[in-house]
Amino acid sequence: MCAAVACAAKPCAVFFATFRNTPVSTAKALKMGDLPPVGVAVVSGEKSGAMSAIQIVAGVSALSLACAAQAAVNLLVNGDFEAAPILGDGQSDVDEGSSKWTTTDPAGPAYLDSVSGIVAWSYGLDLDRDPPNVHTDIGPTRAERYAGERALFINRWERMVHQTAGAVEASKTCQAELFVYAAGGMKAGRLMLIAGGLDAANELTPGSIVLAERTFGTADWTAFIPDEALVENQWTRVGLEFDTPGAGSAIGMPLVFAFEIADGSAGQLSFDDGSLYVIPAPWTLALAGLALGRRGRR
Repeated sequence: MCAAVACAAKPCAVFFATFRNTPVSTAKALKMGDLPPVGVAVVSGEKSGAMSAIQIVAGVSALSLACAAQAAVNLLVNGDFEAAPILGDGQSDVDEGSSKWTTTDPAGPAYLDSVSGIVAWSYGLDLDRDPPNVHTDIGPTRAERYAGERALFINRWERMVHQTAGAVEASKTCQAELFVYAAGGMKAGRLMLIAGGLDAANELTPGSIVLAERTFGTADWTAFIPDEALVENQWTRVGLEFDTPGAGSAIGMPLVFAFEIADGSAGQLSFDDGSLYVIPAPWTLALAGLALGRRGRR
């Protein structure tokens, strides 16, 4: 006996799970021409007795997780950096093929050739300068970009760019993704999910917790072994996944998506198409399937 379910959010995914006498690992994706009406479950094959709890768990978990993942919404605002930058008096948008750093000091150097901020994103201030934050070496670029008209560059070590995206929820799977461009070698950085926040000095606030981290770097980077290899002069996808616990000190704290270039990285890295999705953890769907199985045997 087999079942297929179409998810309404995106038409590309219909997942095929075999519930009886076939491992769930044989699930296949069907083409659009094979799809049943959206939201309709189609059951076919030889009729038999009631399915076991394990069979129902496998089916409900696989199908529900697939639909949950597709129905999720990217929690990041301006994750693709396409919004026009924040401008002060006399400032203008970045030109095609060029980049601009950010500054909020009208008396600082090159103020008119800068922008004042990136919509929805925060970043560590340059407190080592006098006055602070004359410029950040962080800003929009229309030189290298993965998609669209703009990306974001960082050319200052450990100046974390970050955004708070709601709160940490119990029993969820957090999926973070970012595309990174390395123009040349000896470059590295990290993508993080944080429970808590950062202060103006770019330090974790008291009680904050790094939930997950994924490092990335070019082949010639030696300060640490990156989790993800950056191919020079190409865009590389960097992703991480984290399952939140059912309870604990992180639950209810702000959920922060953050990234930076590593100390010693040679020159800037560019970033584009950041995303953060939060969906039910797979084990919660398995429990739901088990409960359904138990009801089915009564």
